[in-house]
Amino acid sequence: MQRIRRRAELLGEIRRLVADRSLSDTAFREAVISLLNPEADAAPSTRAADVREILCRNCRRIRPLIELLVKLNLQAVSGDECRRALEWLREIYADGDDQLWTEPPLEWAGRWRPLVQSDVRKLGLRAYEAATLRFVRRSLRNGSLWSPYGQEFSDPACNLMPVTVWQKEAHGYQFRKNLPGGLELAQTRPYRRVGRVQFPILLLELDACRGY
Repeated sequence: MQRIRRRAELLGEIRRLVADRSLSDTAFREAVISLLNPEADAAPSTRAADVREILCRNCRRIRPLIELLVKLNLQAVSGDECRRALEWLREIYADGDDQLWTEPPLEWAGRWRPLVQSDVRKLGLRAYEAATLRFVRRSLRNGSLWSPYGQEFSDPACNLMPVTVWQKEAHGYQFRKNLPGGLELAQTRPYRRVGRVQFPILLLELDACRGY
C-alpha cells in the first residue's frame, strides 16, 4: 500500500515538472531521474504483487465477507490449514481487534507473508484477511473445505455410498466393476494419480482409467 501511495505522489510530482515551462529538457530529465531512482528497488516486480497490495486496502469489502464465512461454520478434515485460518480470524473478531497482535498461522501464506508480517499491524491483518478469502475460495473448489448446509459445496461424504451399504455389497460391486479390493485399491494407478479433487473430477478420472 505504501508503494502504491508513493507511486501516486510520484506521478503528481512528474505532472508538476511537465507543467513547469521554465525547465529545460535536460533539467526535466535529470529531475525525473532523481525521482525515479529511489523507487526502482521498491517497485513491485509483477502485476500480482500490485493486486495483493490493492486487496489489502479493500477491508470494507473483504472483512464483511470473512465475517459471514466465519458464521457459516465451514467444515474440513482435522488440522486443515484453511479452517485454522478462519478459526483464528473468528477469535480476532470476537476480541474486537483491528490489527495483528500475534502472528497468525502462516504455513500456507506464500507470497502474502511479507504483507502479513508488515510493521504496520493494521495492514498485516488486512493482508491476512485477503489471503484467507482467496484460500477459502480455492479450498471450496477443491473440496477440502465444505458447508454442512450447501449443495454445490457440501460434504464430499454425501456423494459416497453409505458405509453400511458398502460393507454389505462391496464384494459383488467390486466383482461387477472388476475393481481391486482391500489395500490393493489404494495402490492402483488411478487412485495414486487423482489425489484430492472435487468428486465429479474424480469420477471422470476413474471413468477414463477404468472404462466404467
